[in-house]
Amino acid sequence: MNEHIAAKYMPLATERTKDAVKDLIPGEHRKIDVVNPLDPTDRLITDIWVIEDYDGAHFAFQDGPTGGDVYLGPADQVRIAIEEAPFAE
Repeated sequence: MNEHIAAKYMPLATERTKDAVKDLIPGEHRKIDVVNPLDPTDRLITDIWVIEDYDGAHFAFQDGPTGGDVYLGPADQVRIAIEEAPFAE
């Protein structure tokens, strides 16, 4: 699965996003901040959740107000990447 490559928005390492992914469990939705990498002024708040399947736990998020669901990656890797990322301005 490489849907995240085609995503219009990407998660932004804000306090809201870091708090949301820290202990998110399957079946729960939380809000995160996302940014359009082609236009850094285009920022939104959207849903993120965890999907569990035969391959383990993975994060997915809504790609903007009218976008589809985007696969973000394995839960453990996403948590580490967002936790270690410097806070966005």
